[in-house]
Order: sequence, then C-alpha cells, then structure tokens
Amino acid sequence: MQAQRATGTLQVRNGGEAFSLFFLFGHLFHAYGDGSQGEEAVFEPLAWRQGDYTFDPKSKLPTEETITAPTADILAEAKRRGVPGADNNGPVGAVRPTPAPPAAAQPAPQVSERPVVSQQTQPAPQPPAASEEGPPATELYPLPVGKLVYESLKTAFVDFPKLLRSLSSDRLTGYLRLTGQASRGMILFYQGSLIESFYDGGAVVSTGRTAFSLFKNDVDRGEGSMDVIELSSEVVTAIYQLLTAPTILQGLLARFVDVRALLQYLQEEKIHGSLLVRAPDEMGIVL
Repeated sequence: MQAQRATGTLQVRNGGEAFSLFFLFGHLFHAYGDGSQGEEAVFEPLAWRQGDYTFDPKSKLPTEETITAPTADILAEAKRRGVPGADNNGPVGAVRPTPAPPAAAQPAPQVSERPVVSQQTQPAPQPPAASEEGPPATELYPLPVGKLVYESLKTAFVDFPKLLRSLSSDRLTGYLRLTGQASRGMILFYQGSLIESFYDGGAVVSTGRTAFSLFKNDVDRGEGSMDVIELSSEVVTAIYQLLTAPTILQGLLARFVDVRALLQYLQEEKIHGSLLVRAPDEMGIVL
C-alpha cells in the first residue's frame, strides 16, 4: 500500500471480526474495528493467521486521524510487543502488497521507475522517499490545457468533498487545479482515483498527503478558484513523471547540444519522461 501510494479503504476480516484501515497516498492515517481504533486496531489483525480482505480505492475517507506514526514505526512497535504478523509472516503482511495494483495507482510506479531502469538503478527508491518525508526540490511546471470540464469554480462556494466524489464517480483522468493569489495546487486523477497531489506555496513544492492538506486548507478558507481539466491517460502519466521522477540528465547547455540527436537517443533508449528547455523568460516541455 505504501509503496504504491494508494488511497482508499482496506477492510480485513477473520470470521466475525472486521477492521478497516484508511490510506491517503500510501499513508495509514486511521483504523478501527472490534471496539478499538488507531494503532491498536492495526495490531490485532496483524496477529491473525488467516483472513480475507478487500481494498476500495473509491471509498469515502473519514475525517478522523487516529494514526500519525509512520507505518514502519507501527510495525516496529508490533514486533516489540511480540505480535506474530509484525515480521511479515501474518496474513496482513501478505495482504499489504496485494491490493497495490488498483488501476489508478498503476501509472505512478511505471512512470517513476522506467527512466531509471534505462540509466541507473540506485536513484529509483528516491522519489517515493522524498514524497513521504518532505517536499522535493522541484517546481510546479506549466501544464497541458486539455479539455476544460469546469472553469473558475470559486472555492468559497464549492463543497470540496462532493466535488472529489463527483470527479471520482465520473472517472476523471486529468487534474484539478487550484489558483490562488500566492499559491498554486494540483491533484492528479487517473480513472477517477487520486494518484498524486502537488502544492506550490511560493517557497517549496509539497507533494502527497502534505500537499493535499494544504490544497484543502486553501479551499476551506475560500481562497482562489479551481479548474477541472480532462487529459488522456498517457499525458497524465507523463505529468506525474515530470513532477516526481529523478533527473537523469541535467544542466545541458543548449549551444553544446544537438537537440535532434538527443531526441533520437531518448527514443532509441525508450525512455519515458520529459525534456525541459529553459530560457531566461521562457520554458518549453516535451513529454
């Protein structure tokens, strides 16, 4: 779940017992079941030796946040307590990777890993780590216009949860853009599921759960307006890669580069990614 940065509800059952675990961009933030909640509601199903599960990426997420510790810390505490499943031998340890391939989450790992495989393998784990621990050193680039679904929605008059549910039920592939006086934000969708969030507050660009919270805070305060843009799945994948994937070639001076030869090289290597061209007052992007 964490590796795929999945968003949704994981329900685990064993006989008459049932627990619900809620994830936002791979972060476990709430759990409850059998009269307990928070971390205690994670420890009990970890100890099960059998059971079944379902993962729903379309479920409505609760507002409660009973878990703030990283998943690794929760597993370490479970191991300290002697919970059998904490060493990944229990059913929940086996379940966690299984629901990772919902359709919405597939572009993320494919996008972030492909260019690295062609060049070097070490940087591959870096993009997820940066998103989990803090904002990456990047910027929110200009985005393709695509098909305008909704334009200039005033945040002061928008029911944000209902808007997200509507975009989910409509299976939007594209992005929700927030434009404020001093900030910009974007939530990427793939077939109705959230796959990533970005928020530019002026100093740094945040991603993942932090970006989603900052985005929502602006909407709740009625700051700015929102647009909904529909794009093809290929373009959404390319945008995700542009904003999250590691850089494989950097600082190439244009006067020393044969652009046609560079494009041919990228094509021959079958590199999926973006080529960013900067000038003092202009910027161009080839996806």
